[in-house]
Amino acid sequence: MTEISFIEAKLSPPALPSGIVERQRLLSLLNAKTRLTLIIAGAGYGKTTLLAQFVRSLKQPFVWYSLDERDNDISVFISYIVHGISQKFKGFGEKTLYALNFPDIIKTHSIENAFISEVTEKICEDFALVIDDYHLVSKNKEINEFLSNITRWSPENVRLVISSREMPPISLSKLRREKELVEIKMEDMAFTKEEAEKPLYLQAEGWGFQISSSYERILRKKTEGGRN
Repeated sequence: MTEISFIEAKLSPPALPSGIVERQRLLSLLNAKTRLTLIIAGAGYGKTTLLAQFVRSLKQPFVWYSLDERDNDISVFISYIVHGISQKFKGFGEKTLYALNFPDIIKTHSIENAFISEVTEKICEDFALVIDDYHLVSKNKEINEFLSNITRWSPENVRLVISSREMPPISLSKLRREKELVEIKMEDMAFTKEEAEKPLYLQAEGWGFQISSSYERILRKKTEGGRN
């Protein structure tokens, strides 16, 4: 495997602008201790902003991973996750990276086994892996299989939180049956009347502008949700 030069910004959540509306209704869903939480909504509904609010509120260690088209490769995808976790848990990743580079075995299963083994051994406290914009890699069968299996077999203290514009093609039936899945969908992301009545600030070049409540109602109706 070619050595990867990591873009550290991809492992950092975006800064939140001042005056942003706190989505307490949705944050309470995100704080449910389930194996997998999915945020599924189109562009412009505030998925990234909601995730940034979520990790800001966490008291436990987490890894943030913002995806782009370059991550649509199983080696790159896993290497970024391992790199992020190794920054939180010393020594994490040795077995997984060895499996990733071993040439003579069925790679995906061996990598999954090594990763789950290390997660079980090294991560003994509550931990969240947050992946933003999963739709950019959701056509990759190896990545989907890897994600399905680590969600299923990782210990209960480890949870995945994923945003996407479309439902990822991973196995969800067992998680639903065992109530280990939280799904936040487009209709959930839309602002409620109570949320829309809170002051809204638009950020432009470092200046904050508060808009009128009448224009705010029009804007909420047009967008049906937040931006980002």
